[in-house]
Formats: sequence, structure tokens, C-alpha cells
Amino acid sequence: MKKLLATLALLSSPAFSQYDRPSVDQPSADDIAYAENGVITQITATPTNGGFNPTIHGVLLEGTIKAGGNSCEGSRYKVGIAESIVKGRLVLTPYVREKDNAGDFACIALYDLNYKGVEFSYPVRGTAKALNKAVVEDVGVMGRTVKLSTIPAKVPVEKPVADACDSISDNCIKILDKHSCSAVAGARLIAVEGNNKCEALINLSKAFCKAKVELKSDEAKCERSSTPTSEENPATTTTNSLQTSES
Repeated sequence: MKKLLATLALLSSPAFSQYDRPSVDQPSADDIAYAENGVITQITATPTNGGFNPTIHGVLLEGTIKAGGNSCEGSRYKVGIAESIVKGRLVLTPYVREKDNAGDFACIALYDLNYKGVEFSYPVRGTAKALNKAVVEDVGVMGRTVKLSTIPAKVPVEKPVADACDSISDNCIKILDKHSCSAVAGARLIAVEGNNKCEALINLSKAFCKAKVELKSDEAKCERSSTPTSEENPATTTTNSLQTSES
């Protein structure tokens, strides 16, 4: 009975680990920016219900795995976690695979330093002993192995209402063609910039959202901030209205 209670206490702790065991260091900004494909750039391990069998426990792994140099390239890949048993120990290894229709994606070769990779979610189940011995490979940098029990659990974060404006969807292709967009909100003019026209319009929508003013589709005026070089995207016709769709 004492052993059972000790096991339950172990698994209910934030990282289901002993208190004297330090949590693994999370990847730095530089690690994330220059990570190789297949490297885990963000990860949490949250205890979950293992199912009906009382001897089986669960952990939900969540995070991002680097795949491509920007979000457009990332859409060509699927990522996940593969399980294997090495010398009696559960080993969890990230993988990156091209989708069957990967050739259908045409992306600009622009490396995004803020791009963390493709999100993944993977449930792990096993006995308390197996989970405490388990390790995760390629965390932060290729070849780095950490104990599953040292990875912190996901902490729920309640976002303030103001953050709802920042969460406006940005599905723009990562292309460098700087634009500025503006529109009148009440009695003042709001002007913003973006790496391209699509991003500038998204930023304008966020600014209007924070100002609690509705942005109408025919009110936005956009123009190219500077003449693009030959290495940037070919010039496109600048319009003075918000298009219903952007490429």
C-alpha cells in the first residue's frame, strides 16, 4: 500500500519526477532559430489518465518539431514521436516525414528565425517504472537526450481579453515585400507595416481590434514601403483596398 501511494504522489507532481531532480533546460532562442530538421524545439510532458488499468499511467507530450525554414515549408511535412525499446528503456524519438503531396507546395526560400516548427501531440503510456526510465531524444539540439521525468508539465495560461486581438489568424506566405497599410479609426489615422501586404493588412486588423473599431474591407489603403530588389518577390500591383483574398 505504501508503494502504491508513493507511486501516485510521484505521478501527480508537475513533472512526475522526484523533487531533487532538476527540470531539463528548455531550448534557447538560438537553439530554436538554427535547429536542424527533426529537433524538438519546444516540449512539455503532462501527466494524464492512463486508462482503466490501474498499473498503467499516461503522459501527454506536446510541443514543436523543426521542419523546414518557415511555416510554408513546414506545411510540406508531418511530424511525430516514434517509440522504441533500447536495453529495456523506452526511447521517444522525434521524426519528420514529407507528406505525399509535398511537391504541391511552392514556398519562398525565406528563413524565419521566429519559426519553431510543426506542432505535435503524442500520448505515452506505461508503468510508473517505465515512464521514470524513459528518455526523449533530440531535444533542443540533435543528439541531446533527456529523461522524460525531467520535462515540465504544461501550465494552463489564461490569456487576457486584450490578447484576443493578437491571436487574429496570420496565414500569410513568408515573402519579403514590405508594405504599409492605413485606415481611419474614428478621428485618428492608424498606419502599420508588414513584411508583405498580407501581413500589413493583418497588423492593421489587429490595431483596429485593439482600438475597438471595425475595419471595413474598402477602408484600408496599402502601398509598397520600398522598391524590392531582384532577390525579393517580383513587384505586384498595389491596390488601395483590402482584397478578399491574399496569396
